[in-house]
Amino acid sequence: MPDRQEKLQDWNRRWRFIGELIRCTACGQDQLYRDSRVPFPHKANCPEFEHKGQLPWLDLEVILRRSLE
Repeated sequence: MPDRQEKLQDWNRRWRFIGELIRCTACGQDQLYRDSRVPFPHKANCPEFEHKGQLPWLDLEVILRRSLE
């Protein structure tokens, strides 16, 4: 089971946190926090697109919350 640091590094390989948005490092598509419960809208040619249903805001929240436990 990956530890918190590994999970955060993996998250950082896929995403960039920029103020009120998250950006996919592969396709450059953005998602605002207000849309955090909607699956990430990758561009159709994005290699991450095959991972449908991604919720990067919620994933980050879980990683950070577990680090505080």
